[in-house]
Amino acid sequence: FNRVIRNQAEKAPILDLSENDDFAMTFTGGTTGIPKGTLVSHRARLASCYTTVIEHGVTASDIVGIVTPFYHTMGSLVWLPAALFVGATAVLISSWDPDTFIEHTEKHGISCTFMVPVQLRQILSDNHFNSDKLKSLVNIACGGATSPTDLIREVGEKLSHAKFTNHYRQSETGPICIFSHFHPRSKEDTVGRPAVGVEMKIVNSKGQEVPNGESGEIICRGPFLMSGYHQNQQETETYFRLGDEWGWTGDLAKKDGEGFIKLVGRSKDMIISGGVNIYPREVEVVLEQHKKIIECTVFGIPDKRWGEALVAYVVPRDEEELTEQAITNYCSEHLARFKRPKYIKIVDNIAKTPSGKVQKPALRDAFLNGKNAL
Repeated sequence: FNRVIRNQAEKAPILDLSENDDFAMTFTGGTTGIPKGTLVSHRARLASCYTTVIEHGVTASDIVGIVTPFYHTMGSLVWLPAALFVGATAVLISSWDPDTFIEHTEKHGISCTFMVPVQLRQILSDNHFNSDKLKSLVNIACGGATSPTDLIREVGEKLSHAKFTNHYRQSETGPICIFSHFHPRSKEDTVGRPAVGVEMKIVNSKGQEVPNGESGEIICRGPFLMSGYHQNQQETETYFRLGDEWGWTGDLAKKDGEGFIKLVGRSKDMIISGGVNIYPREVEVVLEQHKKIIECTVFGIPDKRWGEALVAYVVPRDEEELTEQAITNYCSEHLARFKRPKYIKIVDNIAKTPSGKVQKPALRDAFLNGKNAL
């Protein structure tokens, strides 16, 4: 490092640079197919830094733990630049392990961090978990995947001194919605309200806003949006489909009367069974409330009678006995008949992308191949 610094020119290079020039290319999670390269400008990335600093109150006195890989946007292009932007200290943790994070937090006094839900759950369930070792950690941001309400409550119980913030964002955007620590606990099943600098609507297929309480697609506008997909004009035009500055996220949601946003699924994941639209996230939320279930995912498969049928993959909590029949009985009590999974599979874990998102297409293909083999 010292050698590199010594060999630098005395004068800074003259750069012909515009705020709209490409700053980086990040890739989508690949949950619906091949990952797409998203081009983000200097302006877009700086806007995301502003939002992060403001929404999380990051200051120069903070010690920020960077625990997501550098190919993950939130690590390299949001939280690290945000720390540098305000003059905070950044601790780069090269590989993920809950014990290592706890050790670094105690050693360096990490005060805030961003992580995906699976990382946070691993910390809370770690054999060496001790809240005293994490007493410096007062600001926890979580995102990249939906944070179940039981996880949010567990953070409140085990790390009661820390502020928890839930993110909703995409590779194509910066943070879109924020569920903050001061929001009512009754809203824990939402992703909060639109973040600073974000214009957001929930619309039908024609781009018209839907009434509160009705499902529609989230579209957003702001300086944080990507410029487009790398060498993929067709997908870029689909994302900005009305030819204006509004980006269509593909995420389906509802807004309540107080402006809180509740995700109900991806438009590509929506299941149509017997002519009725079923949003997988609504079923997943019910399953996550079962005291013996730690994780689940729901997707649709072709069905000769109904068009599509629901499949649920369920991961039981450690050392908990759980049967498919018990889950079926639970669904009968808590879900309308048309929302109940036809197939339930108990598994040890659920396949995810490197960024922690569930790979529903891969699970669907594996399930169908297994069914065909029977």
